[in-house]
Amino acid sequence: MADNTLNINAKSVARYVLLPGIIPRAKALATGRFGYLAFLFACIYRAVRILPAGHPYTNPDNIGTFGLIKVIAEAANHLEFNKRNLDKIAVFIVLFIGLIMLALQFVLIILGIFAGRAYAGGGPFTNIFVTDNPETDVAFMLLDYVFGIPGPGGGAFFESNALAGGPTPFHQGLHALFNFYNLAILLVAVLVFLYYVMVVVVETAQTGVPFGRRFSKLYAPFRLIVAVGLLVPLNYGFNGAQYITLYAAKLGSSFATNGWILFNRNLVDRNPTGAPTESLVAKPRAPSIESIMHFSSVYHACREMYDIFANDDYLQNGPQGICIRPYVIVNGTAQQFTTSPSESCTDGSAAELSYAEAKRTFGNTDMEIVLGEWNLGQHTAYAGGVRPYCGVMTVSLNNNNPSIYEGGMMTGVGAIELFYYDTVQSLLGGVVAGPRGGGGAQASAAFGERAAHAHVPTSPPLRDSCHAADVLNDRATCGVGRWAPTASAFAAQTAGLRNATEMIFANAYDEYRTGIELGLTDDLENRGWGGAGIWYNHIADINGTFTSSMYATPQIKQYPEVMEFVKKERMAQNQSSTLCGMF
Repeated sequence: MADNTLNINAKSVARYVLLPGIIPRAKALATGRFGYLAFLFACIYRAVRILPAGHPYTNPDNIGTFGLIKVIAEAANHLEFNKRNLDKIAVFIVLFIGLIMLALQFVLIILGIFAGRAYAGGGPFTNIFVTDNPETDVAFMLLDYVFGIPGPGGGAFFESNALAGGPTPFHQGLHALFNFYNLAILLVAVLVFLYYVMVVVVETAQTGVPFGRRFSKLYAPFRLIVAVGLLVPLNYGFNGAQYITLYAAKLGSSFATNGWILFNRNLVDRNPTGAPTESLVAKPRAPSIESIMHFSSVYHACREMYDIFANDDYLQNGPQGICIRPYVIVNGTAQQFTTSPSESCTDGSAAELSYAEAKRTFGNTDMEIVLGEWNLGQHTAYAGGVRPYCGVMTVSLNNNNPSIYEGGMMTGVGAIELFYYDTVQSLLGGVVAGPRGGGGAQASAAFGERAAHAHVPTSPPLRDSCHAADVLNDRATCGVGRWAPTASAFAAQTAGLRNATEMIFANAYDEYRTGIELGLTDDLENRGWGGAGIWYNHIADINGTFTSSMYATPQIKQYPEVMEFVKKERMAQNQSSTLCGMF
């Protein structure tokens, strides 16, 4: 104890208190802290037989007694430069280059921190750790919304426009909670600090060594003082350590934002993925719309049957003028969707609703087509005075189509929407004797009308098993027995509709994916690296828009009234009926 006490004097105490020992600690870092890296190099050199077996540098007990330079020099002394040692030479050179690159990375990091403005000529920023547009930066706005710390200039800590009205009551409560928490942690830290002070005093008195033998001399007290100081609550309840963390987040976010913008501005004719824009749009499988062709034949059978039953030749004193047509209801008023002249209709020349007018009228909504009779006097319980004797259909007009068809060609999702619209209008208006006859529309109408005429429960001439025989190509056999549809009745027409649909989809897909622009806009740039998520979400929106437009097929909302009545009665008795069985 006496010997240790003699070592304590004014000079030694002053050296411990005032001098941090930078040079000795730097030497210790170079030899001791990097000792494991030097040992790793030595092991690699031994693995490729540059260093001999049993070399002292490969002994773990010697870690810290030699440095990197000594290991490299020792390896160079044992390396023979000839053809037989090409593998050893290659390993030696690779390790040496890797060490140089590691050193250069540290140098570049230091230059980047202290000379950030040197990048101003080569990037879209004046300093790599400063965001040029913090007001709209998504990450900064999120942090300001969460923490609500006012900045020194009256704005927000992260300089976004999130706190235009100052901290909210939620933020004030959060600040109070942080202040309470930090005070509690500070109390614990003070107790720990006092404990260490007592231990240091006791060990100093016992060992005669300043700060005792277990502590890192001046390192330990400085560390304790700084730790306690960082826990002291400052402004708005946050302590120094928390402010340092938030400021580091601010610098890191700015660094990420500048890198994101720099990357995108140096892309040539590419989007942020670096891939061609066309490859980012998926091509979905084309949906089937054959069901609307089948439904149109049901509609035409229903329309023709009501026309027959309203005829004086069948019912002498029965109802007159049951005119079934497709209507749309606009502000409570029925408007004709397509021309569909029949024997009991007197307004067969009424104009149909064009696609351009439908877009202006209904906007981006689903348009409902009511297939029934318009009579304001009798059908007061129905919208627009149209009773849906023969069903209801819907056609989607909400596929983000920015343009209105005015007689020109529509492209992209607009072409798909227009195709669906025209197909429904053609099928519902394709009566055999009408102006829209031809192709699938005429065959669908002829099939429906034949079903109506062939099953009228009276004698000829109203029953006509050969109605539209020329259209259905069965003139030779139409009057033989009771007519029933064959399995291939719609084969050719269905194939034609399917081919037309696939062609429209293929053209729309090519036009859509070549017409979109996915470059980073100025607005997204101003939102920082957080705006990258918005951009990538835009890819999903683009794919979703095209896919939804393809699958927004016309839908059958309601079948003819008589079929719905049969379905209701059948389902009340047997809920497992098939589609055909329930009708």
